[in-house]
Amino acid sequence: MPNKPGPKHPHGLPHVIQGTLRQKAWRAMQIKRKFTLSDLVRNALADESAARDPHNNLRRYVKALTKVGVLHEMPRRAAPALPTSNGEKRWLLVRDLGRLAPVARMNGGVYDPNSEKTLVEIVSEAEAGHVE
Repeated sequence: MPNKPGPKHPHGLPHVIQGTLRQKAWRAMQIKRKFTLSDLVRNALADESAARDPHNNLRRYVKALTKVGVLHEMPRRAAPALPTSNGEKRWLLVRDLGRLAPVARMNGGVYDPNSEKTLVEIVSEAEAGHVE
């Protein structure tokens, strides 16, 4: 039998890369529990890091985790740094899924590599147009 290129065994699990910006941010979320986006960027970035637009990257990640119920946006904002600012939004880690960072998918779901399950978006009754 000739050697064929490719994997020798079936593989259906997505590859999870460690040491990424989002993995570091996930670890910061687990430690802090309550945080702002600036906290995450500050804790996840090394001084020598050359990440492109980390603020926007982590903003999209936090938004995806909020949609599936892993994070909750807190009603009170952080104290403003500037006189004209309303302050920064704060989030609370509601569901600690484990050591490996959840992976935000393009279709709107979030894959949890710890349980090997995909979390789907939570739809509130108001958004679903629930009428009694």
